[in-house]
Parts: sequence; structure tokens; C-alpha cells
Amino acid sequence: MALTIDDVKLYLRIDGTDEDSLLERLLGVAEAYLDGAVDNFSANMSDERFAAKAEMVEQAIIADLYENRNTGGIESHQYGRAVESMIRQLQLWTGGGPDD
Repeated sequence: MALTIDDVKLYLRIDGTDEDSLLERLLGVAEAYLDGAVDNFSANMSDERFAAKAEMVEQAIIADLYENRNTGGIESHQYGRAVESMIRQLQLWTGGGPDD
């Protein structure tokens, strides 16, 4: 299951299509960010648990980029603890679960 613009719009509570091109770009940036930060990202997306977590992180990254798009990158920025923790979990993913 891949994240769609409709998923992102629902998450951000955006109606209409005025922001669609921006959201498409932000979705691409979030996917590229995780692909660069997580080894075997594309291959691991076939695991439902990995994909669910990755999609939640993508939405959080998109929300952050969308809501802070006017800051111009002047300030150093960190994601919240939950997002940082999920990124770390994706980076350390082995495919095994507690029952494996």
C-alpha cells in the first residue's frame, strides 16, 4: 500500500485541489528522505508493518514541511520524539517480529 495524495490531504485536513502539486512534491521529498535514511527501504516496504510505520513517518515529515514551509530553513530543526523513534526503528528493521 503506497501513500497517496488523498491520504496526505486527509491527514492534513486539506479540502480541494489547490495544494495538490505542492503535496505531490512533499510526498516525493518524504519518500526520498526515508529511502536515503533507511537501508533497503524499498525492499522493506513489502512488509505491512514496516510500510505502516514508514507511511506514518512520511505523513509526519510532510506535515512538518507543509506547516513550516515559510521558515526558509533558517533554524535548525528536529522532528518530535515519536517521529525520530520511528525513523530509528525503520533504520534498525530486521523484518522479524516478537513472534518470529
